[in-house]
Amino acid sequence: MKKFTKEFMKIVALCLTLSACQPKTAKEGGVLVKIGDNTLTIDELHRNVQTASTPEDSMLFAENYIRLWVNRRLLYDVAHKNTTTGDEAEINQLVNDYRQSLTIYRYQEQLVNEKLVKDINDATLEKFYNEHQDMFKNALSEESPTFDYLKPTVKEMFINRKKMEFLKQVEDDLYERALKNGTVVFYE
Repeated sequence: MKKFTKEFMKIVALCLTLSACQPKTAKEGGVLVKIGDNTLTIDELHRNVQTASTPEDSMLFAENYIRLWVNRRLLYDVAHKNTTTGDEAEINQLVNDYRQSLTIYRYQEQLVNEKLVKDINDATLEKFYNEHQDMFKNALSEESPTFDYLKPTVKEMFINRKKMEFLKQVEDDLYERALKNGTVVFYE
């Protein structure tokens, strides 16, 4: 692999700087680096690297991203060649588990934002604060902090508590519906 040249990086920085200000051109999607079947394009670089205020900073960000991209691909290729079949099966299972967890997490966050967060008002938060003041005692002061001062903390704690209750209810409802409609079948 050729070392990064200053001229190459100046071109990349210029592309990043110009593409932030102008419409796309056909050359922006061009390949910058290729390792085996993997390619890094100018478009991908632009999506993943913030454009800085100076060309030098843009060049530095781009160079770091490209170097990271190259290193990860090279390490992956070596690791992939040196894993055994059992390791590959375990990795695939871990990827599937992570994909499921990530999908569930995103869905839960979507549910919470759609059904829970938008319905919270100051009166609800103040009631929660008054009912749970023991959770907000300030150890350095004899006085309890005011609601207005603690409002962001109160809101976060309220949302977390309601989120756990809400998501537990969603899980329970899904489970019960699945049992009733035969989606889940237990065998002895």
